[in-house]
Parts: sequence; C-alpha cells; structure tokens
Amino acid sequence: LTFASADLTTVKLTGYYLDITSSGNSNLATVDIDATMDDLNLTNNDNLTSLDVTGSQINDVTLTGNDGLETAVFDHTTEMNYIGATTDDKDVTVTITDNLALTSLTFGGDNVSTLTVTGNDKLDTIDFDGLDAISTSSTVDATVNVWDNAITVATATDIVDGLTTQYA
Repeated sequence: LTFASADLTTVKLTGYYLDITSSGNSNLATVDIDATMDDLNLTNNDNLTSLDVTGSQINDVTLTGNDGLETAVFDHTTEMNYIGATTDDKDVTVTITDNLALTSLTFGGDNVSTLTVTGNDKLDTIDFDGLDAISTSSTVDATVNVWDNAITVATATDIVDGLTTQYA
C-alpha cells in the first residue's frame, strides 16, 4: 500500500498489509497504525509530527528524512511469522536516518539484525530498553550503526561477548 497525495494529512490503518509506504507526502502530519505488515517505510514526509505504531506488528522499519518529527516511539512487535513460514522472521532491518528535528527515539521491537540510526542532527535521547535481541538468527550477522546524531555518551559497557571493557 503506497500513499501519494499532496492533500493527505492523516493516515490511520488497521488490518493486514504486505508493505506500507508514504514518501514525499508534503502535508502528512499524523500516522496512526495498529496493523500487521512486513515493511513500514516513511520517507520525506516533512510535516509529519505524530507517529503511533502501538499494537502493530512490523518487520522492517525505515524512517528517513521526516524533518518535522521530533519524537518517534516504535513499541511494536517484530520477529513475526507474517508469510506463513515455519519459523519467525529474525532478519529485521531498522533504518532511522536524516530526520532533522528528531530529538527522541524509543525502539522496542523484539529482535533486529540490522540497526542504523544516523544523521539525525538533534537526536540526543535514544532508548532501546524494549529491544530484546540484536540478531538471534544463526544465518545473519548483526550490524549496528549509531553515529552522527547529537548523543553524548559518558560510558558504554560491552557485556554481550563476555568483555567488561568500558568505552568512553
């Protein structure tokens, strides 16, 4: 499902979709989704100021170039079995880039294999508390890129591979 209209101001969806894309909808201000889908792509919707995906099941997420969005909360479920396969999809990709007004990001999807959060010039608060795992797939290597944001980190501790080295 692709949205393309200069007059579109609000998207409210429930149900089941393969992919949802909104790109370049200059007047889109509100997205409220409580649906099941494979991919959510919100790109260059410069007046987008409200995003709600609570209750949704979404595999891949792309949030790029939405210059009016200040807060993004992704509290949906991932690692789902959308296409009737015998196992859940654990190869989930999250791309959150170049959202110039974004100051706060909360991402709580269950499982992610590729996580990219870059170029969000004002992003100074990130909360990954709800993220259960970075790649539990045995066939996919995890990739994490979080840089070129406004985050200040005093220390970070790598506890996953048994090391307790602190990075400053």
